[in-house]
Amino acid sequence: MIRRCLFLVMGVFIAFAAPAQSGPDAEAIMQAVKWRDIGRDERADVVMLLKDAGVKRRERRLIRLRRTEGREQQIRIQFQFPPDVRDTAFLLHDHADREDDRWLYLPTLRKVKRIAGAQKYRNFLGTDFTYGELGGREPGEDTHTLEGEEMLDGKAVYKIRSVPRESANPYQYRISWVWEKTPVVLQEEYYDRHGRLRKRMRVLDLRPVQGIETVLKREMVDLQEKHRTELIFSGLHYDLGLSASLFEPRSLDRPVE
Repeated sequence: MIRRCLFLVMGVFIAFAAPAQSGPDAEAIMQAVKWRDIGRDERADVVMLLKDAGVKRRERRLIRLRRTEGREQQIRIQFQFPPDVRDTAFLLHDHADREDDRWLYLPTLRKVKRIAGAQKYRNFLGTDFTYGELGGREPGEDTHTLEGEEMLDGKAVYKIRSVPRESANPYQYRISWVWEKTPVVLQEEYYDRHGRLRKRMRVLDLRPVQGIETVLKREMVDLQEKHRTELIFSGLHYDLGLSASLFEPRSLDRPVE
């Protein structure tokens, strides 16, 4: 497994080293973003701030767990505050070769519910992130074009346009600004089916943690709805040896502390 992942990463960087006249390959860049080494697993405490145009603010607190198994990424989100969402849990199995699996546990119903694939375009529990955006898209789900190289907040970045292959996607395309030094998306814009800017994601704090460039604060702004969601990460640790049982649907009714 390790050898296969090593070959994959080597292939990505060989594509990055294409002749200068042709420029870097856009799909290789997005592959590098997807398969960047971020450790075997991680745990973080997260403060989620929801803000509307009237400056009304709601705060939620949650625990985020992630585990990587080969080319599959598993993410578990466990809400802790406020009381009306406490113990609500979300689980994502992000597959590289097939449709992702998603489950939601609602403590009021005491039931784990599978989220159908068509629901991935819906907003996640009142935030500005959709269910599908919580895990990110597979590079092969889009057609990528390198539009140029720019500077963003003092960092050299690639500007990439990604057009979804599936007709059901609510976005016509998105633009990503990927840091050239380390393949991290620093900003992303989503354009609706009429070509109008709908949402913008921005990384507001990026720092090394255990030698890994880590997003510690980011926001998603819905410019049409005039609403924003801010995520602030703290107490983040990598390579803790998290148990695979934490990422099973049947475990969602047992809160993570």
